[in-house]
Amino acid sequence: MSAYLQSCVSNGMRVIPAINGSDVGVVAAHLKIAAAFSPWVHIDVSDGRFTPVVAGGSPEEFGAVRAAYPELKIEMHLMVEAPERALPLWFDSGADRAHHAIPRNHGI
Repeated sequence: MSAYLQSCVSNGMRVIPAINGSDVGVVAAHLKIAAAFSPWVHIDVSDGRFTPVVAGGSPEEFGAVRAAYPELKIEMHLMVEAPERALPLWFDSGADRAHHAIPRNHGI
């Protein structure tokens, strides 16, 4: 761990590793690494419509991977077109916390 990172952790800051994988296989491999040193992990999910890239896999795929890490707390960052429909699916699949980007056409 770098001196800077150690200083942050010593001062009470939580550093959460972020995973941005093209598919659930990449996410699973990175979860295995992160679980060895962090109680929390942040996973980026994009649907290919809200952003031009698809990342993170589906809620069903995530649920299968999630089962292997019951002690890990997982936060999802949803960059999806319809977050109000997606959020329940990700929570049902095992996400502990989630946040989402607001679509441009949302009216805010």
